[in-house]
Amino acid sequence: MRRKVCQPPRGNWNNVYARARMKAGLTQDEASLQLHIDKKIISYIENDKHNPTPDIAMAMARLYGDDRLPKKICREVCAIGRARMIPFNFNLGVVIPLLERRFQEIRMTLEQLPNLLDGKETAMDFDREEWKLLLDCATRIRKFARDVEILEASVDRFLEKAEKKGRLQRGQTQ
Repeated sequence: MRRKVCQPPRGNWNNVYARARMKAGLTQDEASLQLHIDKKIISYIENDKHNPTPDIAMAMARLYGDDRLPKKICREVCAIGRARMIPFNFNLGVVIPLLERRFQEIRMTLEQLPNLLDGKETAMDFDREEWKLLLDCATRIRKFARDVEILEASVDRFLEKAEKKGRLQRGQTQ
């Protein structure tokens, strides 16, 4: 069982990497030993002087038990992640019913796929209508995946705000 770190880092509770490390009950020294990186690198990351490399973000996610860390680096640093970034918060009351509707569409699509793909290996094995239906299925699946990604980003943003706010309120009452 990991012990709880009582002393918060100075001035960087707003940093997601520092929060994840503290929630895991690790000091920077302990994390640097387990991650096999210099303590200065952890300090620079936690003080927003450097972004972690994808390898370090993945290692931190495993060590700290927070799978949001690699997604954060992807959304902020990676060109593909930035292009797909969701620039505003969605009202979950709107997102969830949309996702439920798309999920019903996906269920119907998934029921069609086994029969559609049965015995076919190349594009030439499909007639025009079947090929069109397969492309439509692929589009629906991509849209559903994007909707899940939007929901995930919305929930992650909510969690991050709640963690920051909770920490600020606890700090004010101590």
